[in-house]
Amino acid sequence: MQIAERNAELRAKVPGFVELQPAETLQEKAAEAKRNFLQKLNENKAKLAQVYYTKPTLLERHTQSLATKSAAAQALEKCANAIKGAPTTGGGKSKANKGKKGDDESYDDFFSADENLKLSARNAAV
Repeated sequence: MQIAERNAELRAKVPGFVELQPAETLQEKAAEAKRNFLQKLNENKAKLAQVYYTKPTLLERHTQSLATKSAAAQALEKCANAIKGAPTTGGGKSKANKGKKGDDESYDDFFSADENLKLSARNAAV
C-alpha cells in the first residue's frame, strides 16, 4: 500500500488525523528546525554578551548612587535657603542664619521630618 492510499484511508476513519510523511521530508524539516534553533541561539548569545559588557560595574553604580544622594541633598538645601530668603556662601551655610537658632523652627511645617533631619545634619556637618 502506498503512503497516499494509507493516508486517505486513515483520514476517513480517524478524526484529527495527521498525514504520514516520507522519512526524507521529516529529516529535512528536522534539519531546518535545528538550523533555526542554532541561529536564534547564537543571536541570543550575542545579545547577552553585549548586555554583559555594557552594564555598569558595582563601583560605577555606587558612584552614581552617591552622586544622586549628594545632588538631592544640595537641592534640598537650596530649596530651604530659597524659602528662608537667605543666600548661601560657598560652603552651603546660609549667611543670614549663621549663629541664629530660631529661624529654623519657623519652617518646620514646610519640610517633612526626613527633610528636616537631613537639613539639620547637613548644617551641623558644615
